[in-house]
Amino acid sequence: MWVFLGVVIGLALIVVGLSWFFAGSQHQPLRDDRPTPTPPPKQVSDKWLTSEEAGAELIRNNDGSLNFFVEHRDGALRFVSKSSGKMPAKGSPPLARLGIFYFNVRGHKYYSQVRRQVGSEVGLRREPDNPHDPRAIAVVNPSTGKIYGHVNKGYASRLYKRLDAGEDFVAIVMGAAGKHIAVMPRDIAVELDLV
Repeated sequence: MWVFLGVVIGLALIVVGLSWFFAGSQHQPLRDDRPTPTPPPKQVSDKWLTSEEAGAELIRNNDGSLNFFVEHRDGALRFVSKSSGKMPAKGSPPLARLGIFYFNVRGHKYYSQVRRQVGSEVGLRREPDNPHDPRAIAVVNPSTGKIYGHVNKGYASRLYKRLDAGEDFVAIVMGAAGKHIAVMPRDIAVELDLV
């Protein structure tokens, strides 16, 4: 009998405990009056443009001139804002909106090492029969015509129709012995004194 009574009391305690558990999960949590910690202030670089700054500074001015220029910095060619003196990162959307595609050459490790001088022009060659991507654009050594990499798929999808239509684009080595390039319409390259 005492065993039976112990089992009944044990089951009752389990039922009460479960009811408190499920009833408690439906209540609002206790109010915490402690102040929420403020995150540390965002670090602003004096060298690199934030995406907001790039959108405001990498533009054409009212007179049609570009609000940025190209200069040698840290052993590479860099786009530099005339407003702040800061530089955009590769892949900058404001530059792309102006038709300037600034990126790392893809696949260069699969080809023989080609060292290109910063500021030199490299070739672009469409590869519509490329088995991996019919929109592929090869980056080639202009003196030998040998491929040393490709335009990444994102930019290739934006450029291939324009190249097929005969638009005059140039590719300029911006740094890293030819692994960083900028592709742009020839008239913009002329305006930036790159060709």
